Amino acid sequence: MSKYFCELLISNKLILPEDREVYEYGFKEFQIIVFFTIIFLSIGFVKNYLLDALIFLFSFIVLRAYYPGIHSKSKVICCIWSNGIYYICYDIMLNSHMQKNMDICFILLPGIILLYLNFRKLKMKKSNVKKIKTGILILILIVIACVLAYKNGISIIFMNTYLALILATILHILNYWKGENGYETN
Repeated sequence: MSKYFCELLISNKLILPEDREVYEYGFKEFQIIVFFTIIFLSIGFVKNYLLDALIFLFSFIVLRAYYPGIHSKSKVICCIWSNGIYYICYDIMLNSHMQKNMDICFILLPGIILLYLNFRKLKMKKSNVKKIKTGILILILIVIACVLAYKNGISIIFMNTYLALILATILHILNYWKGENGYETN
């Protein structure tokens, strides 16, 4: 399908033939992401968590777009792990009855870790603008989750924002321990 789209773009003179590889790769990646998103939302629909899954995807995708972390070697493994971790954690959160103050503490912990790792010294110079944008994004997610937890107790927006923060923190810590993305591990 990606080859077909590239041929169509080249024949309409929208892209240059020498740029074909880049566009084919982009279309292929887009198809994979759409396919895995459909799987994720389908599981959410079957489990009656469709709105919850949408909120989580929004929070997590935005966070991962600005924030690094460890990646699977295979996209299929990534899909399996992401779906498994999310739905298992979400089921646990739905069935637990945490206090509001504990919820807020649990939000602050991954948020503080993310902020610390975001502003840590890097070998490869990460632009200050990107660091600031990422820090602001993390703070916004923390504030939204805290306000919702305080006002409404456990709500779907709170739980999914919280899960996005937790998963991003775990992925980033694993990446940090591996010493990737330019982090100094000395």
